[in-house]
Amino acid sequence: MPDRIRQQAERDVDVVCYELLMRIPLRAFVVVIALAACVPAPVVEGQGAGAEGEGEGECSALSDKPSLGASAVYFGTRAPSHVILDAAQRLAVVGVGEGQPPGASCSGTLITDDVVLTATHCTQGEAATRFYVTFGADDFDPELVVDVVEKTEHPELDIAMLRLEFAPATRIDVRPIPAFGESLVEADEGEIFEQAGFGQTESGESNGLFFVAEPFDSFEEGGYLVVNGEGQHGVCFGDSGGPSLRQTVGGGARVMGALSYGDPECTGFDRYTRVDLARDWLEDFAGPIPGSGPVPCGAVTPSGRCTPDGRVAEFCDEGQLVRDPCTSGRICGDDDEGKRCIAVADNPCGDVTTFGSCDGDQLSWCDDGVVRERDCRACGGEACARVDNVVGFACVENACGSVTFQGECDGNVARWCEDNQVLTQNCADDGETCGFVDDDTGFFCQ
Repeated sequence: MPDRIRQQAERDVDVVCYELLMRIPLRAFVVVIALAACVPAPVVEGQGAGAEGEGEGECSALSDKPSLGASAVYFGTRAPSHVILDAAQRLAVVGVGEGQPPGASCSGTLITDDVVLTATHCTQGEAATRFYVTFGADDFDPELVVDVVEKTEHPELDIAMLRLEFAPATRIDVRPIPAFGESLVEADEGEIFEQAGFGQTESGESNGLFFVAEPFDSFEEGGYLVVNGEGQHGVCFGDSGGPSLRQTVGGGARVMGALSYGDPECTGFDRYTRVDLARDWLEDFAGPIPGSGPVPCGAVTPSGRCTPDGRVAEFCDEGQLVRDPCTSGRICGDDDEGKRCIAVADNPCGDVTTFGSCDGDQLSWCDDGVVRERDCRACGGEACARVDNVVGFACVENACGSVTFQGECDGNVARWCEDNQVLTQNCADDGETCGFVDDDTGFFCQ
């Protein structure tokens, strides 16, 4: 569902009040939602990026956040970008093949020493001994191949487990990623999960193991959790059975589900069968799910880091990873110890994060305690858009041509550019006409 998002700023000596106006055009009506918040006025640099006196040097000085062409909008990465996995745990994301190796037709996860979690539709109708599991980033040149000797398929859900001929850790340095042992709830919606698999990439070919971070969007009937590729990235053919991973606070990386089916364009909403709905079945075959315990710090230092959206502070404390979600009114920023959750009022950038935001074609982001702004269209004819869950918002190659966020009327049809794509609304559907609304909204139905 398309959104038109505008921000209006009203400044006085001490505070800035940002109003976020979201217009959601539907076929039958228009919903307008207004949200308001006041924060201490942040230090802003680069407000001339579209103001009087702008020049090429000024645009160049405002390009601290990468100016990304279309080729930088990728489907996945070779290493996880959100969930912390060491080299041994990365090997736990496996390929599942049938017949003669090498190669994988599905994906899966080693969840115990000798049990792999995958999808029922990957194994149904064939004997367990027809399958094998590949370990390593390249399923056509794996570090190890292990035959399957036993399988079980859930009687109702699209989820299955495979027992291996031997524990792969006796041959290679691999460590299982356990299943999630608690309940997934609606309050978890919006959290970033990491998906992985050996499926098709944007090249149209399968090129080994890839990861992609996406937000957990919702629940769906049939025992699914849904993640949202936001039109930019996602899982694809061959990723079936692969994991959706969550970085838990006390238990490290956990498998939340196995991929059942996804968006045919490989960039939309994908459905994972939830493991928390099958815990008894899972433990009957694989044994007890391990409880929470210390999580290694990996590359995270004691000074820590913020997730790009500013919602979580991660830091190392006495050799253990601490992952601190920032509660309402707080944001990840700098204090005396490093990156920690602090009050928005104490953050030099206010509520602006490194993830950034777009106000039409105006990009704003926090860079080392300073709010920076860049007019993407004025500086190179680009557009402001969300790239992914790692980069956040950035200036990208303009796919809207001459159509701007303010838009235009094509007869009685409103046309505008949002998230670097041209969206339309036929005003006649609501008995309205297309026209200029105001400077902030632009052209729309009225």
